[in-house]
Amino acid sequence: VDARMLEHLNKKDLSKQLKMVDSFHRTSFHYGIMALKRINYDKKELDRRREESLNENRDVIVWSNDRVIQWLTTIQGLKEYANNLAESGVHG
Repeated sequence: VDARMLEHLNKKDLSKQLKMVDSFHRTSFHYGIMALKRINYDKKELDRRREESLNENRDVIVWSNDRVIQWLTTIQGLKEYANNLAESGVHG
């Protein structure tokens, strides 16, 4: 499947084809597609922007779950909760 086709999947397609029944997962998927669309589905651009924002608090839209956790550990009072987000799907 070409990534550009993902934005055309409806709720029924997501449920039947991808077994995605939770509305939170569908919303997360939708925002992920929007982020990809903003960079014209260019994986190299995504990788480049992620690399550039590894040590800087910028370009949040391309942050991975690990990068969000890394950022939270720098905030006093949230450090102890940061690892609760591991493998949660929460990303930039």
